[in-house]
Amino acid sequence: MRMIAQHTRRHAWQQWLNSDQLHQQASVRVSSEQQVTFTDEVSQPPQPVEGFRQSWLDGVVLADNMRLDVLMREYARYRNGYFSLDDKAAALCISGVFPLQNDERFFSALTCPLPIIAERRFSWWITLRAR
Repeated sequence: MRMIAQHTRRHAWQQWLNSDQLHQQASVRVSSEQQVTFTDEVSQPPQPVEGFRQSWLDGVVLADNMRLDVLMREYARYRNGYFSLDDKAAALCISGVFPLQNDERFFSALTCPLPIIAERRFSWWITLRAR
């Protein structure tokens, strides 16, 4: 489950979920490989889970013309550490398949095509900045 701004998105992969446990205003049945978005007032109909939202199951994160700051927030969900970006680097967009289990490969895949530098301050702290 993920809280985004003023709504919540729930994904189901392997079981039935009943959102009335989370949201008392409406009951929506969400089956495996579906997602539903809801607020305090309304629930949207279930939809298929977007492919990139399941990519972590394969140990990767998918980006399709994604801003670098959005990609880094997604990466940070699966890795321990502190990742920061300057404003110019954050605004850059990238597409690709990026490994979640290896920081060196991940940051190498970012710094090759983009005009950025990855600075490692400590083993757990990486800053990305525009060249």
